[in-house]
Order: sequence, then C-alpha cells, then structure tokens
Amino acid sequence: MAAINHHCVPNFYLKKFKDPALPEYKIWQYEKGRKPKSIPTVRATAIEHYNTVLLSATGSFDSDIVEAALSRFETDAAVLFAKIESACFGSRDKEAFAKWMSIQMTRVPCFRDWILEGVRREHEMAVSPSYALAHVEDAYYASIRDLEWGFLEASPGSHFVTSDNPAYICNAGLVYPLNPNLALVAGELGAEGLTLADTELVDVVNVKTVEGAYKYVYASENLANLNAQVQQSLGLYNLAGLRGRSPAVTGPVPPSKPQSP
Repeated sequence: MAAINHHCVPNFYLKKFKDPALPEYKIWQYEKGRKPKSIPTVRATAIEHYNTVLLSATGSFDSDIVEAALSRFETDAAVLFAKIESACFGSRDKEAFAKWMSIQMTRVPCFRDWILEGVRREHEMAVSPSYALAHVEDAYYASIRDLEWGFLEASPGSHFVTSDNPAYICNAGLVYPLNPNLALVAGELGAEGLTLADTELVDVVNVKTVEGAYKYVYASENLANLNAQVQQSLGLYNLAGLRGRSPAVTGPVPPSKPQSP
C-alpha cells in the first residue's frame, strides 16, 4: 500500500538541526499558537498528508511514484551537503546544487498552495493538489546557478534555524540555511566566499526564515525569543502568503537583483 505521509523536507537535512543536548535525533518544532516542542524523531517533522499523490496506470492513488523520484534526488543532495560542509564544494558542484534547490523550492506545501491559488484565480476552478506536482522540477536552476553564492558562518553562540520552506526567496535573492552553523545566500549583489556572521546578522537571517516558513520552524534549541518571533510573523512572506500577487501557474518568479537578507 502506498504511503500517505510525505516529507516535504528531507530527513537527512532535518537531522542537521537536532538538539545535541537531547537523546537520539530530536529537533525543536515551533508553530503559531503553540508552545515549542521537541519531536522524538525527525521522521515526525515536515510531513504533509497526501502531499505527493498521483493516479497510477490502474486508476488508483499511488503516493510512491513521486516519493521514489525525490528519494534519488535527496541521495545526491546529501553528497553535495557533505562537500559544502567539508569545504570541498567546487564550481562543478554548483549546477547540481542549484538543481537541488530548485526541486526543494517547488516540493513544499507553500509552493503547492501558491500554484493552486493561481489556478483558482485565473480559471475560477479548483483542482487536485496533485496538479502542483507537475511544477516540481529543476527548471529554475539556471537563475539560481548564475547568482553569486556566499556562505554565512554563524558566530560562536548563535545558530541558524530552518523551516518547512527551507530554501526561500528573500529580497529577490535566495537564502538556504544548511545547518545551524552555515547558511547559503545567493544574489547578484551578494558577497562570494565564506563570511563570519555576527549575532545580529544571524538574527536577521532567522527572522527572514520565520517569515518565509509555511507552518513550522525548526531549530536545534528551545529559544523564547525565537518562539516570540514565530508567534508574531510566521509565514508573513512566503509564496502562499502573498495574496496580493497573482501567481503564474508555470512556476515561481526567478530571483533577480537581490539584496542582503
């Protein structure tokens, strides 16, 4: 029987944000209207019910079709993450990672809702959530690849957080927290190489991550100030939340002329 729950964010990625003070792989989950809680395993996080379901050739619902394809991409992405974290990431790897980010950006629930809302607005009709699967692709990688990539290293005592929309557009650029100590920032005006980010800059990135989240924010620790930020501004700036902008059903707006987060 096909699975009915699907990860919109890979397990290998969420494990990077585990709380080292807690046993096994536990991660702190923040949600609007609720207190932060530690999740026993990261397999319980970033899950959507029937997020990726297609009709099989027999006419039955088969949720494993897309999951199998995404699993292959995740395996390759895990290798690229390891290269970045070990400072072995080269120019030849940039295109492959740009393709991965394009896939990650288009597989999440807020992108799905953005696509479906575009259909409702432009055609005044509702379609199955599976329709959005046609737009999960790496077609936007060239726009990402051609930006200037910089990496921010969190200063001692500060950490980056992530969300169920981990790779997000910010000020027409792109931000992707890679682990609690490292974040990728891409933009035409960005600084390439590795930059040490002070506490203030880490906080700025984290605020943008909260604003770009769909429903959940994830962190490696339980922080009162982060929870306050989640309660105040979770999801204020994500594709699904931009109600005043009519989305094109063919995909997200490619990043251009970005600024620092």
